[in-house]
Amino acid sequence: MSGPPRANDAWDKQGERGSLGWIRFIVWGIRALGYRGLHLVVAPTALYFTLFGGTARQASLDYLTRLRAVTGDPRPPGWLDVYRHVHDFAECILDRLSLWSGSIDEFAFELEGVEHLEKALADGRGAFLVGAHVGSFDMLRGIALDNDIPVNVIMYSANAEKINDAFETLDPGSKVRLIHADPNSTSIGFEVGACLSRGEFVATLADRVPSENDERVRRARFLGHETALPEGPFLLPLVLGVPCVLVVAIRTGPRAYRVHIEPIGDGERVPRAEREPELVRRVGVFVDHLERFCRAHPTQWFNFYDFWGPGRKADDVSNTDTGATVV
Repeated sequence: MSGPPRANDAWDKQGERGSLGWIRFIVWGIRALGYRGLHLVVAPTALYFTLFGGTARQASLDYLTRLRAVTGDPRPPGWLDVYRHVHDFAECILDRLSLWSGSIDEFAFELEGVEHLEKALADGRGAFLVGAHVGSFDMLRGIALDNDIPVNVIMYSANAEKINDAFETLDPGSKVRLIHADPNSTSIGFEVGACLSRGEFVATLADRVPSENDERVRRARFLGHETALPEGPFLLPLVLGVPCVLVVAIRTGPRAYRVHIEPIGDGERVPRAEREPELVRRVGVFVDHLERFCRAHPTQWFNFYDFWGPGRKADDVSNTDTGATVV
């Protein structure tokens, strides 16, 4: 089982390097060993990367230190806290493998706010789903199957075609498709628009900025410090006039998830002159929700890299503003 990426690498480059290995492991491991068999390697794998993960371990400590600072916990995190963080990451990966293999009937989902998606389906205009690296965004597969509607996931990877092939191999009936987001191309807007016009869902993660497209960002204060978030996940649904909905699936046990579905934008068309304040509001709503989930589930946010950027280490978090507001 692969461990967290190294914190000093661009996160999207790591995904490109690891895709082929992941595909081989997914196809072989889940079929040969099954869920219970693979679960035996979760604890030792988490321990290995806790002890020898280097910069990924430092990224976990950085995040946990910031989180404790804004929650008023005076205890500095230690290696056991990092182990729990990495262990939860490994558990979610195992659930993803199980889900991709077509074992969705063995999962338990508790949906909160599903009426927001039902309304979008009833209106026939689709919806733009925004998530984060909290819990497992792959649980959208359950929503897609339950509603018998395609979910198109925007993915920043040069290997989207290869991963699509893996999905097809493991689960030919999957309703989840990948859209490769090329930062150097403007065609993604047309592709997203076509999916939404068919009444489908389009989904993406909004808490990482692609390394080749780091100019289209919004600065926001998250866990006491300013960081960068991608602008596209909030701007696209605003321009296209479709609902923007937050979807976060929190792991509550083995193959058990609580899916939180909350509206960020209702899909009403906004005049161009009013888009900027509305865009600021939407980013602020997203960051507030993200911090709330991190506070409630501290070991289920999985960004094992230098999220706040060089020079913004956790030692500097004292006396910071605890608000998660756009700056």
